[in-house]
Amino acid sequence: MNLSDKEKRYYSRQLPILKEKGQKKLKNKTVLIGGIGGIGSSAALSLARMGVGEIIIVDDDKVDLSNLNRQQLYSENDVGKPKTKIAKQKLEKINSNIDIKLINKKIDQNNIPHILDESIDAFIDGFDNIETRYVVNKRCMEKKIPYIHASCEGMEGRITLIIPNETPCLHCIYQGKKPRQKEPIPVMGFLPNKLGVMEAEQFYRFTFNLKTLKNKILIFSKDKMEPSILKIEKNKNCEICQET
Repeated sequence: MNLSDKEKRYYSRQLPILKEKGQKKLKNKTVLIGGIGGIGSSAALSLARMGVGEIIIVDDDKVDLSNLNRQQLYSENDVGKPKTKIAKQKLEKINSNIDIKLINKKIDQNNIPHILDESIDAFIDGFDNIETRYVVNKRCMEKKIPYIHASCEGMEGRITLIIPNETPCLHCIYQGKKPRQKEPIPVMGFLPNKLGVMEAEQFYRFTFNLKTLKNKILIFSKDKMEPSILKIEKNKNCEICQET
């Protein structure tokens, strides 16, 4: 399917880089975002403007006033409303060329088979808890779906690209541990926004076979301006990725 005149105008600043073939490749991609909060909002905005053809958003939360220091899709007028509904409305206004689908649920072991399947080209992690991440990680390993993981607390953030059979899975990285989390998790608003943009970039780089964070994890800390990049390795005894 060729790009319409409207699409050519919309993407005119990136078409010299992608060419029409590359833009059509993005148009044919489906990305699922789990959690449309600070990280997820930023990733969704970047993916929508980039022209990813179908974005599926999974979240069961409502907008709270405390979200607004970091969650770019929402404003004070949205407080009390479902995040997924507001996200769809705003993303469609930003780019009417793409499709936004909603799943107003919390992901768990029972519904994950109905949410994440082979039709998904990549999973974007916008969650704020490790338990749900482990559920998705296992499913992504089973269905060979790339998993772009990011998380943050305070002024520390991290991001990596997980590719089934090629890289450590999330269980390898965190060894199945469930760290104690402060409720609510303290965070400076700019950090999840930065990580969400970087998740979108990792999807772009992976899609076009560019250099990525495969087998590496990038870490931001409050003590340094420049991030650290650490090599990570698969756990040969991992009970998740060694069984799939």
